[in-house]
Amino acid sequence: MKNNRRKRTNNRHQNKVFRDAVSKIQHDLERELTDTEIDRLHRAVSHQGYDYHGIVQTGKDMFR
Repeated sequence: MKNNRRKRTNNRHQNKVFRDAVSKIQHDLERELTDTEIDRLHRAVSHQGYDYHGIVQTGKDMFR
């Protein structure tokens, strides 16, 4: 049970980091990302061990 709770907490944290990174990318690019772009970014960074800064840099590189 503790392991499942830890996984849920970790996933919530990862989701928040991703949402925050998307917000930063949108701010820096001065435009909203489309749902398709957000999905592409998510697929690109999932299971890669990226931190917030890595996600932001990847997103800016992808959509600049």
